[in-house]
Amino acid sequence: MQQPNSVVKTLKQINLFNYFNEELTLWRIIPSKTAKRFSIICFVSFIIPIFLIYYGIYNNENILIACLILISLLIPITFLVTSIRLSRKYVLNHYNEYSALINDSYVLYQHQFLNAYRLDRIETYIISNKYTPDDKEECIAYFENQNKQIIKSRWLPISLIAIMLFPIWSELIGFIIGKSDTISSAFAISIVLVLSSLPFCYIVFALNYFFRATFLSKADKYNELANILKQIRLDEE
Repeated sequence: MQQPNSVVKTLKQINLFNYFNEELTLWRIIPSKTAKRFSIICFVSFIIPIFLIYYGIYNNENILIACLILISLLIPITFLVTSIRLSRKYVLNHYNEYSALINDSYVLYQHQFLNAYRLDRIETYIISNKYTPDDKEECIAYFENQNKQIIKSRWLPISLIAIMLFPIWSELIGFIIGKSDTISSAFAISIVLVLSSLPFCYIVFALNYFFRATFLSKADKYNELANILKQIRLDEE
């Protein structure tokens, strides 16, 4: 019994996404166990600056803690740079045909390489599975719609929580400064809070990455796959 056309098209969309989601992940393309361990340690070590900030505030060890906070930032940065170096070395050793895309920019090289590699693999997949131009256009529309739906359903609650927490944080800062007995103590606490803003900026960036990886990972994959198909469409024109 022949399947309806709508079923065939839907299966093509699902199968293409499953291939991308299962076979073209970062750690499937760059399966360096050492680099993966360093990445995990990097994100776990973000806890250290947070702990030091609160410990310093409630124990009045302002100067010492402020110095330790700055020093502790070197831990995740060191592990992050090491992880990227190991990943870069793996790519150079195993994907020599993409060596022209590998440069000294720790951030850009990975994006450029992964985009080119994934584009080539997706192009091979759609050719071998006989995707028509209409199939590709429908896949693009489907993936973009899925991306929007996931963001709408998952990002709104996170935004509302952030909006509610901001005034609470402001009140906490005012309470901590008001709690100090002397001007010098208030000044010292203010210095710690200013220094704390540096790791907080770093932590906010990390949390944004964590939330996207945890709650919006699938949405990002849909969006990336739609963009890859658009690139393939442009190359064919």
